[in-house]
Amino acid sequence: MASTQTGKRWKTSLGWITILEDQCKGCNYCIEFCPVEALKVSVEFNRHGYYYPVIQTPGECVNCGYCQLLCPDFSIWSEKEVELG
Repeated sequence: MASTQTGKRWKTSLGWITILEDQCKGCNYCIEFCPVEALKVSVEFNRHGYYYPVIQTPGECVNCGYCQLLCPDFSIWSEKEVELG
């Protein structure tokens, strides 16, 4: 996991997942509907008092992008790593 100015970023098997923890309002849609159950609820609150998602199994995330489609707050997204060559 790497921290950025905008949030936390995790390396997955196929790219990256970024979560803006202070933007999250704790709906947990991303956690509930993740097809590979790669996300879990954090043990910490964000600055608004909500539990935000974190990656529990980065190697199992397939960067499907479903979490970012479901997020009403645009606080999570995935980036696929593309090999150039």
